[in-house]
Amino acid sequence: MAAVLLVFMGAGWHSSCGLPTTDYLAPPRAPGAESPGTDGTILFFSHDTENNTDTFLGYDIWYKLYNDSTGTIADEDFIERTPRPPGTARLSQRGFRRAVALRPGETYDDDRAHITRSDVGGNSRFYLDLRDPRFRDDPEGSLERETEIELRRGDSAGPLVARLRRRHVARPEDLGGDIDDHEGGSAGFWNAPRYVASDHDMGQAVAQTGQAGGTLYLVIYVIARGRDANFQPFFSEPLRMVDYGEINPKD
Repeated sequence: MAAVLLVFMGAGWHSSCGLPTTDYLAPPRAPGAESPGTDGTILFFSHDTENNTDTFLGYDIWYKLYNDSTGTIADEDFIERTPRPPGTARLSQRGFRRAVALRPGETYDDDRAHITRSDVGGNSRFYLDLRDPRFRDDPEGSLERETEIELRRGDSAGPLVARLRRRHVARPEDLGGDIDDHEGGSAGFWNAPRYVASDHDMGQAVAQTGQAGGTLYLVIYVIARGRDANFQPFFSEPLRMVDYGEINPKD
C-alpha cells in the first residue's frame, strides 16, 4: 500500500516548480535564567540562525503580571497547548501585552522589533534584567531609568539594546505623550503609584496591585517577527522564558 504524505500549509504559502513553500521563522532558542545573589533574576535566550533571512525583522517581548504565581499555570497550559501555532493570538487572548521600548538616548519606539535584525549576529545571546533596580549598577543614576527592565546583548553587562516599559493602555495610539507620564501610556515596572487594578496589562488574573512592598509575578514570552513578500507580518511560535520574575513595586 502506497504511503500518503499530507502537508498542511499556513497562510502565506507559495509554490515554485510544483513544491509548496511557506515563510517560516524559528522561535528564539536556549532559554535560561541566572540569579546573581538574592536580588532577582536575569533571563536569557539566543538568536536562532535559521532566521538569517531577508524576511526576519527581529524579536518581540510579551509579558503579563500576576499577583499569585500559581495563576501562571493555566495561561501556560493554554498557550503551549499542542499544536502550538505561530503568532501572537494565544498571547493576547490570555492578556499578555507587547512591552514598550525605550531606546538608548531615551528615544521612544513602538514600531520596530525590540531586538532588530541589526542587533543580532551569529548566535547572539540576549539578557532581560529583572533584578530589583536597587541592586543594579546604574552609572547614570536616574530614578526613572531604574523603573524599567533592561534588555542587553552579549551578557548581563553587555551593550544596552532597549529598556522595556509596561503597556497599560488598551490601544497603541494611547501610548503617545510624555514617556514618563502614566497617562501617556507607558510606565516602569517598579513604580507602585503607577499601578492601577484596571490597567490593561493587569488582566483578569490580578485582583489588586500596586502596594509598595508587595510582590507581582512577571511571565515573559519572546517571539520572532517577520514580514513576508506581500509586506504582511508573520511570527514564530512564542517561547516562554524558563522562569518568572518577581517585581516588588515601591514608592
